[in-house]
Amino acid sequence: MLPPITLRIYTLDGLTRERAWDLPILRIGSHPTSDLILSGRGVGEHHCILEHTAGTLILRDDRSHGTFVNNEPLNQPRPVAPGDRIYVGEIQLEVLAARPPSPSPHRRWRRYAPRLALAGAIAVIVMALTRPKSPDAPAPTAVDPLVTVPVVPAPRTPPVAPARTRVRVRHEVIPGELVSDIAARYGVSVAQLVADNPINPDVPPSPGTVLEVDAYDPPLPKLRLRHKVEPGDTWIGLSERFEIGVDLLRRYNESIVGELVPGSEFIVWVDPHIERRRDVIVHAPHRVSPDARSIGAPTAGSLERGIQLPEDRALYERIATSLQYGSSHTILHLQHGIAAFRDRYGYRGVLVVANLSQLQGGELKPHASHQSGRDVDIWLPALKGTYQQKHLAEDRKPKYAEINWYAAWGLVESLLATGQVKYIFLDRSLHRNLYYAAIEMGAPRELLDKIQHQPSTDPATAPRIMVNAPVRHADAHIGHIHVRFLCGPDEPRCSERPEIEDP
Repeated sequence: MLPPITLRIYTLDGLTRERAWDLPILRIGSHPTSDLILSGRGVGEHHCILEHTAGTLILRDDRSHGTFVNNEPLNQPRPVAPGDRIYVGEIQLEVLAARPPSPSPHRRWRRYAPRLALAGAIAVIVMALTRPKSPDAPAPTAVDPLVTVPVVPAPRTPPVAPARTRVRVRHEVIPGELVSDIAARYGVSVAQLVADNPINPDVPPSPGTVLEVDAYDPPLPKLRLRHKVEPGDTWIGLSERFEIGVDLLRRYNESIVGELVPGSEFIVWVDPHIERRRDVIVHAPHRVSPDARSIGAPTAGSLERGIQLPEDRALYERIATSLQYGSSHTILHLQHGIAAFRDRYGYRGVLVVANLSQLQGGELKPHASHQSGRDVDIWLPALKGTYQQKHLAEDRKPKYAEINWYAAWGLVESLLATGQVKYIFLDRSLHRNLYYAAIEMGAPRELLDKIQHQPSTDPATAPRIMVNAPVRHADAHIGHIHVRFLCGPDEPRCSERPEIEDP
């Protein structure tokens, strides 16, 4: 007989519950056919599977590509044990130790019957002695010590779920989109979509048509990507790579008949795989050695007892690790900022951290700065399907057309929210992309003012923003951002001067 799987389930309403199974396979997801049905953001219909294999409990992803174990992405099947934490979307599951089987009801009764009888008798006596007497109340009767009084617990008030409100959004139809596709994307019925818009459900709407949709938690618009067909690319392979059905891919590219030709252009509309900002914190606070200190300025400084950015593949991929030393203050807040980005925006894509400083700081060609452990290069997040592991070895940053601007804004905002970032350098040609992505993400004006680019003709406003905005221009910063952190409170020899410095 298989040992039972016992899981403790934590939900965002603060409640926990435990479930146990003795099945050989436990399917977890939001679909009604799942053995454990979960609902919440990021939970796929068929999310993951727990399976008994040779006495070991194995967890494997089930087409979701979004399962984490102890804050590490589940890239391949792995064993789990009591104490391990499994993240299914925003829901946490904790594997508990198997519990010994409970004794049969008859044995339990024989063991506890005397205690229950005594407790019942005491309860009856206390109730009789403390009950207020009325003038006509009959005299108390003798208490039968063998009679137990059942204790009925007070009814528990169920938690009140936060009220959900529909949001009206304007959806611009993309090529190949059907009315049923749009309704499914926003979680509304086709009938409701047709009732709100003058469209025929049996006729594909023309690309560029703007429809109004009332939806709960509407997703961000898809982004258009031009992909150059590479040798070996197939319709099925690209379908899996971009997580889009073959039928939809063909509708995006109706001019392509037959097999794909290497070197030709292929159009795909990609889901950004990121959500609007939410107040969710999953990652535990990070701790680093406090001994590493920045000395001097970023363009003329050094690093005392530098510490290396630790490996944490749940947060980022590292490149050129021999050049990834920084001050304690920088390493700590860099990790906090990236963790907040993933938690608050639900981003599960790859994020690459490149150069910081050498072990002892100092000149680092070809950079003008990166000398005092406070400068960090981070590749801009790429659209789903464009990043490949070989890009790390090639030092190939995302190309302009591959950048996920919604995720880029989420990363910039999360780093600024640490309160420890002085500047974020990005080529001014890209500020417009970042600005309008922030608007689409619902960023308030005080955050938009942190970006140099302002599509405003007000001469009194633009110069003020250009001077004070921490997001500012640096030549050739196209596929990455350059983040400069402030001096830490215990770094007396760290310099913030000059006020404006080249990256």
